[in-house]
Amino acid sequence: MKSKLINIVIFLLGLSLLGWFIYYSDPSRLWEHLKYLGSGFVLILLLYLFEVVIEVWAWQLAVPAQHRTSFFVMFSAALAGSTLNALLPGGQAGEVVKGNLLSGIVPTGTIVSSLVIYNFLFTVTTLLVLGVGSLACLAGGAVELEIALGLLGGVLLTGGVTGLVFFWIRRGAIRDILSAAQRIPFLRKKITEATVAKGERIDREIVSFKRNRTTDYRLSYLLLILARLIAVAEIWLILFLLGKPVSVLMATGLFTAGQLFYYLALFLPTRMGVLEGGSMAIFKIFSMAAPLGLVVELIRRARKLTFNAIGILLLGWLGLYKKRANE
Repeated sequence: MKSKLINIVIFLLGLSLLGWFIYYSDPSRLWEHLKYLGSGFVLILLLYLFEVVIEVWAWQLAVPAQHRTSFFVMFSAALAGSTLNALLPGGQAGEVVKGNLLSGIVPTGTIVSSLVIYNFLFTVTTLLVLGVGSLACLAGGAVELEIALGLLGGVLLTGGVTGLVFFWIRRGAIRDILSAAQRIPFLRKKITEATVAKGERIDREIVSFKRNRTTDYRLSYLLLILARLIAVAEIWLILFLLGKPVSVLMATGLFTAGQLFYYLALFLPTRMGVLEGGSMAIFKIFSMAAPLGLVVELIRRARKLTFNAIGILLLGWLGLYKKRANE
């Protein structure tokens, strides 16, 4: 019952945020750009749907076979969580939502370990694609030397932070977090030694994923690389549909710069207008028309709003109506 009440609050919050996001997105302006694309916008939606399906498949593989639920339930939780990630600052609040939505369907420890594994592999594979893309831009001369080196430097810096997180995970991140929380007075009674022991089991499950389930690990890794390549293809497709075709190398460079800027914007109170301004600046740096960067970001916003609306509907279904084992 408590979980359902939380889901009701999350659903109402998500619905309110989506309404605010649509209102401030200037729907009439978005519609003008979508009319220009025509049926091409359907291709963009289908391409992104393919990307999401691949990512959910990778997440499902992080769950041990004996604890897996249906693909549609995982898809619903993933899209609902991604919607909250998109609408709230920090970009990670949706991970908690995913866990709460799967509560009573998948064991709690398995939910936590699968999310940690998935998000870490997602970050690693993203950085891999960004790194290869930066080197390809540098070697192929698709962009100026200073830009290519700047992209590569940004990727290496982000990779350094990811490396530190990797060593922390291997050391026992969940245990460390719970042990630190025990020192907080109002949490001391809630987080017992038994809770910390559960955290240690989750740590072991995370670390053993690659060793004990090699096939699942490799397939997850490859799927997430494919998903990042599809994200590059989306930029190429949008520009092609706009009648401004670019090379694959240029699309990769634009994706790399956009992703690095997205990391910087994650913790802003709102990303409304920031991503659009960043996209304009990136296109200008790449010697392309700045207004074109705005149009591309607006089209991607329309795609986001479409899937955010679906995510809210799935949040309502999974959070309020899906039966759980403890009900």
